[in-house]
Amino acid sequence: MKEGELNIFLVDWEVFVNALNYLVKYERKLSFTDCTTLSSMDKLSTQFLLSFDRDFDNINLLKSGKRVINIRYL
Repeated sequence: MKEGELNIFLVDWEVFVNALNYLVKYERKLSFTDCTTLSSMDKLSTQFLLSFDRDFDNINLLKSGKRVINIRYL
């Protein structure tokens, strides 16, 4: 992706089903929307997430290799 470009990522069936798995894994401590974010990160091989969302503060993603940076604290 070049500087200034915008790529639109659509949630497909694979991402949707994987998000349901995250929903179960985190025992609904995350919203389904948050779970689709994690699932999209898997599909896009993305490790880092910048977020204002407090829900991510309460889960441990370190084992999965994902890093959440809550920008409320920056």
